[in-house]
Amino acid sequence: MIIALTGEKLSGKGTTAQYLAEHYQATVYRFSKILSDILERLYQANSRANLVTLGTAVRTAFGDDILAQVLFRDIERNRSDHLVVIDGLRYIDEWNIVAQLPNIHLWYIVAPLELRYHRLQQRTEKVDERSMTWDEFKRREQDVTEQGITALRPLARYHIDNTGSFTDLYNQIDQAVKQ
Repeated sequence: MIIALTGEKLSGKGTTAQYLAEHYQATVYRFSKILSDILERLYQANSRANLVTLGTAVRTAFGDDILAQVLFRDIERNRSDHLVVIDGLRYIDEWNIVAQLPNIHLWYIVAPLELRYHRLQQRTEKVDERSMTWDEFKRREQDVTEQGITALRPLARYHIDNTGSFTDLYNQIDQAVKQ
């Protein structure tokens, strides 16, 4: 089975992917990993702003589905019988590519804006996150990389409400995997 995760930033996609890796031995592929690798090679900060800028430039130069094409090929090349997770699907064009993979399910993870901002203040995955103000966080919701996410919601097989505890989230994940 392949699970593609989508949802607004900080909704819990990474936590879900990590749980699936730890408890179901899933192999995780992240859209942002491709961009983070490029930023590292260019000796640039792994910031949300740089990821958005680079992602936009790569998509402009090579097509909106380029990152999905890369992950599709990586998954095909490394295909196995165990669970695969694609973390960070953001666009319909990306879904149209990865949806060609066998036995794939789209999961949409949702959490309210205020809770997502609170989570931002607690983590350090990207260098600019902890210093981001509430107003900046709300403005970043308008980034081009955030605009296509809600269009994926009606296509999702499962909707996970990540407003509770970790246990609540994990229980929903377990239920969705069983179905």
